[in-house]
Amino acid sequence: MKKIFFTLVIVLGMNIISFSQEDVSIIISKSFETVNGQKFYLHKVEKGQTLYSISKTYQVDVKILETDTHNLNLKIGQILYIPYKQENEAKYNTIEDSINKTHIVLSKETLYGISKKYNVDEEDLISLNPELKEGLKIGMSIRIPSQNNVKSVGKSQLPKIKDIDKTVKPEEKKVLKQKTVDTFNIALLIPLYLSSSKEIIIENLQVERKTADNFKSFKYIQFYEGFMLVADSLSKLGLKIKIYTFDVPEDSAINLNFLKKNELAKMDLIIGPFFYKAFKQVAEFAKSQDIPIINPFSERRNIIDNFPNVFKLIPSYQNQANCIAKYLVDSFPNSNVLLIHNNKDVEKKKAETIKKAVNEQYKQNITNEGSVKEIIYNQVGFAGLQSKISKNRDNILITLIENEIFVTGFVSKLRNMSDQNLTLIAPIQWKSFDKIESEYFLNLNTHFFEPSFVDYQDDATKSFILNFREKFTVEPNEMAFTGHDIALFFLSALFQYGSDFKNHLSEIKVKTLQTNYNFEKLSDNNGFENTFVNIYKMQNYKYIGENK
Repeated sequence: MKKIFFTLVIVLGMNIISFSQEDVSIIISKSFETVNGQKFYLHKVEKGQTLYSISKTYQVDVKILETDTHNLNLKIGQILYIPYKQENEAKYNTIEDSINKTHIVLSKETLYGISKKYNVDEEDLISLNPELKEGLKIGMSIRIPSQNNVKSVGKSQLPKIKDIDKTVKPEEKKVLKQKTVDTFNIALLIPLYLSSSKEIIIENLQVERKTADNFKSFKYIQFYEGFMLVADSLSKLGLKIKIYTFDVPEDSAINLNFLKKNELAKMDLIIGPFFYKAFKQVAEFAKSQDIPIINPFSERRNIIDNFPNVFKLIPSYQNQANCIAKYLVDSFPNSNVLLIHNNKDVEKKKAETIKKAVNEQYKQNITNEGSVKEIIYNQVGFAGLQSKISKNRDNILITLIENEIFVTGFVSKLRNMSDQNLTLIAPIQWKSFDKIESEYFLNLNTHFFEPSFVDYQDDATKSFILNFREKFTVEPNEMAFTGHDIALFFLSALFQYGSDFKNHLSEIKVKTLQTNYNFEKLSDNNGFENTFVNIYKMQNYKYIGENK
């Protein structure tokens, strides 16, 4: 198994500090034992191996290994009994039989990926294995053509450059000119605030009752940790990457002097910076170099204007409104929609956006129904709202007011009307209000919408939390989930499609944890915007996703 190296480069002012970390290799055991009719691998634990890394190598759920309490505290030399799986044997056979050029198809492999692995054309693979025309199947044995099997092409048969220019579309010429990339360079531009780390004095923490939340040096560190956890897993599957981390703590050009040195010119993907002004400056550079760049946190729509290589992950409020509107039409046709606000400037703008989106959706899908009625609550009060409640239709109450004192009384009054087929669409801020009982949310069929939502009942989420705890001995926060999702989607995209991944976004299918990535590109001059918004509600005192 090849050893993968991660390179971490932290830039602080003009100083560059480099670290490198070697990944621990794990070889699937060739020793077996049968217990009560079931076959097990006998794996001997070596230095640096963890229960998580072992489970990933053998492709078994880590929770299965944890059922044996002796496994919870691994010791070097300890023997683990790991359930035998056919695909693991196939994985071992692929390594052992590489001389014979036979490949056993594993889960999630593609023909494109296999062809790149062995440096052969897909057409040659299909020619030697006609069954591939029916598609790949796990466990399928594929013969890999040797150099003698591949059709030889003499120099006289090779097309001339001029002939290529005539037959290839302009947008494809750039791909022809690209060299084969063995290792992808990834830049993380994260506000680590390394210069502020001197404020952290371990001896004083307990006396001053301070936690990591009190220091901005820890604000984004879990983003990095979540990202690296996924990068480590993908490297074990064969992805070759070098990760360069730059400390960009302020929204200022002062910390972007490394641009003048072309530090980022060799990158295949840039993530960040996290601040608006700094991001715009790096985006300009990335545009000049044709490097994809990701903005993880900005809701601003103009962040992608005239930047065709920018990926904006947080949907604009317009896209959030569109998502709500589509959900309402699909889930509550012919409903009575009431939009409640106090006519404040911010609320008015949001109300206008939501009203337009909902009305358009209903008009497109349901004839003469779904007209949104605005309720200016500080003018008409609860009595005015009651007068608009329908007794014969579903009532959807979209409430934009975020004041806790108002919300407490408002929800209490609505609870007495729970027999009126009410569904409440509420801002996420309501979840943090201590005086509102969860029972109120249940009775009012309360729905929330936001770009990021983690379903803690999901098996993939539980697995990530366990792995994160084991690796970093701390509970993952929202930053960790964000780092995980970005790494999983975009590193998988590079792994599968290389630098051409922008043309295959709809084909990238991965299990993200807190959002989906449905990218739209409105014009060739603008970048990509994620249009997915989580909609979820409380059910059995747990938050359940409705549209993920």
